[in-house]
Amino acid sequence: LDEIKDRVAATARLAKEEFVKEHREKLDAREKEMEMAVKKGIAELKCEHQTSAKSFQDLAHEVEQNYGWLKPMTTAGKVGDLNIATVADAHSTVETLCDQKPNGYVLALKKIVNKVCTGDGITSGDADDYHNLASELANGDMYREAVEVVKSGLRLFEKNTDLLADLIKYATQNSRFEDAEKAIERLQGIDARQWTWRCYEFIVDYYRALGNLEAAYTMCQKGIEALPYNEFSYRSKAELEQMLTPGEKGVEQAIATLEDALQKEFPAAQCAFRLSGLYHDKGEYQKAIDAASRSIIDSAQDQPPVSIAAAIARRGFAYEKLSMKKQLSGESDWNDLAASAVADYKMALGLEHVSPLSPVTIRQIASRLAILGQGVTETGQNDAIDA
Repeated sequence: LDEIKDRVAATARLAKEEFVKEHREKLDAREKEMEMAVKKGIAELKCEHQTSAKSFQDLAHEVEQNYGWLKPMTTAGKVGDLNIATVADAHSTVETLCDQKPNGYVLALKKIVNKVCTGDGITSGDADDYHNLASELANGDMYREAVEVVKSGLRLFEKNTDLLADLIKYATQNSRFEDAEKAIERLQGIDARQWTWRCYEFIVDYYRALGNLEAAYTMCQKGIEALPYNEFSYRSKAELEQMLTPGEKGVEQAIATLEDALQKEFPAAQCAFRLSGLYHDKGEYQKAIDAASRSIIDSAQDQPPVSIAAAIARRGFAYEKLSMKKQLSGESDWNDLAASAVADYKMALGLEHVSPLSPVTIRQIASRLAILGQGVTETGQNDAIDA
């Protein structure tokens, strides 16, 4: 018995020593792993910090290179300090100022306009340069300055029809109707074969501002005859038909005019967008969907004449209305239409940063998504999004 006890004690002692040795080795190895991981992490953090610091330095350098010239403008500094030698330079500078909006930029814009209009140091500029500069100012609601720039351009290019049209437009927007009327008289003294769509469109806007709807309608007709493959006169004519003939008859006349434009198969995004709204109001939702789709397709150009997000949202509203109509009548395909509405709503919101929607439309889409999300199957949504 004593011998057995001694053997058991010796075996236990040996097992304990091996157990302690084994776990001590494991702990040492783990400690080394952790030490190496910490060192690696510190090295990675240092590398990340250096990379970030370099990125910030590069960004600061890029900003300085691209926008350092704006520093004198932060307190409406001297325009003479800027490198403005041509009207094109003035346009580029105004465009950047309107985008960046530094402190005192409005005063700076007025100084640039004065520099262009007085010819102070300006060596060259063609009619398009004056047109582009005036357009940029008008986009910032500076119609008075836009008028002055256009007048300066007309002193050099007195028979340029686009500049005369611009004068009509900006003078009308600035309530300087006498200037607009004189520009119309000058334009009517030029062969109409030289007129562009702007001439017809802006004269129409002038007559509408005065409340002379009949004269505006006549000008629309002339615009369609002269430029049968340009949508602006068709759109304005449709709007005037609803104003001149209130009620259902006026709506039908407007629809016929817009359909006439779409049948000619030239790009007519605005006509299609307006037609979609008329069909939606009449409860003809499939036609509203088709017209909205045409507006989306025809907006595939450098400067879309309508908000693509708005056209997609309008199609979504029509999809939802048609879905509700079919659901109430017991038809089985309503779920796919509701899924299409959800897909359009999400797409419209996704494009909002590049194609702005009104706050009212955004709230309406959000509420419709919340409602539709309760009743549309996942399969239907996926099918619509894939389509």
